[in-house]
Amino acid sequence: MNTMTAPAPAASAQAETTRHALIDVALALMGRMQQQLQLLSLAFPVKMLAALGVLVALAPLIPKLFSAAAERTLSTLLRVVHGG
Repeated sequence: MNTMTAPAPAASAQAETTRHALIDVALALMGRMQQQLQLLSLAFPVKMLAALGVLVALAPLIPKLFSAAAERTLSTLLRVVHGG
């Protein structure tokens, strides 16, 4: 029996945001040390991978958010239609 649980989506997203900030700091330091280094060609793919990681971390949370929003919308709509 597997007793390991997946990390909470909010904690995982926070970790990804921290990684993204660390990537920015590392790229800034590299730019300061090597001015001739073309950071734009390196920074874009690295940041895209970090953003993809954030999306992967938030993917389990998206259905729950949409479900809660749909429930609130439908209940409000029913109250408006039925005058309650």
